[in-house]
Amino acid sequence: FFNGQLRPGKFPLDLVIFTGRATAEYLEEEHPLEMERAERSGTLRQRMADPPPALLVTAAAVFGIGALLIGLTIAGLVVWATFR
Repeated sequence: FFNGQLRPGKFPLDLVIFTGRATAEYLEEEHPLEMERAERSGTLRQRMADPPPALLVTAAAVFGIGALLIGLTIAGLVVWATFR
């Protein structure tokens, strides 16, 4: 949860989780070994896809932020109930 949502470089949401598409810059930063392996094997071009449509990005953001808020609310309620 922390690595996917709350790290300063990802906050408030890592859209790659919800859209399934990553930029080359993202791969170089987050998965350099995978990027290097794809370049060496010549499969990088095959793996490339068009950017996600704006509607998919918007839907992913709404869903992701909603899920994040629900999760934080539940965590807060658990803490509140524990110390009440």
